[in-house]
Amino acid sequence: NLVVDEKKLVNEITGSELLIPRIRDEIFMVISSRSFADLKSTSGKVTLKEEIMIRVNEILKPEFKKEPVIQVLFTKFLIQ
Repeated sequence: NLVVDEKKLVNEITGSELLIPRIRDEIFMVISSRSFADLKSTSGKVTLKEEIMIRVNEILKPEFKKEPVIQVLFTKFLIQ
């Protein structure tokens, strides 16, 4: 889950036909670039959260003229 700095942006982001697929694709690419060893530690998960936030903000910044994502929350995490 992504936490944004303004509640009104949630509808703008989710209402866009292009932003959500781009965000999901970017998150998938970031996660799939990690190994089990990278993700098994707490510090590895924190690093992953930080990179997801940076990469998603890179997508959103041109649209909103700022970096609206302030936090990434893992609500499910399964490593196979």
